[in-house]
Amino acid sequence: MLDIRIVTEGRAFTLDQALARLGEPRALREIGDLIETMIAKLDDFVGDPDLEDADPSGDPLDMHGEHPTDDGRDLAPIPPIYAVDQTRGPTNTAAGRRAWLQSFERQAATINQRT
Repeated sequence: MLDIRIVTEGRAFTLDQALARLGEPRALREIGDLIETMIAKLDDFVGDPDLEDADPSGDPLDMHGEHPTDDGRDLAPIPPIYAVDQTRGPTNTAAGRRAWLQSFERQAATINQRT
């Protein structure tokens, strides 16, 4: 059995001790960070099986990106970035909205130049 400990403040704590000592919000952040690190290490060792676009049939999503729009533009010009708690949504929502708006404005300007 793997003995997982959280190292913080120069001391190693079991998960239960971390919850009791650090309080739930901080302990959950520490545990989440540990899990993210462990997943990254596993991906380094054996590769990332969750990579997209591995479909050899060449479906439309593979050819145009994971979230294409009708006009071929990406739905999100920049990929969303999530923290440990993914239920709270992307951490870069404002930057994503700005990038989408700029992309839309560039496309509109290009169309206006043609007419």
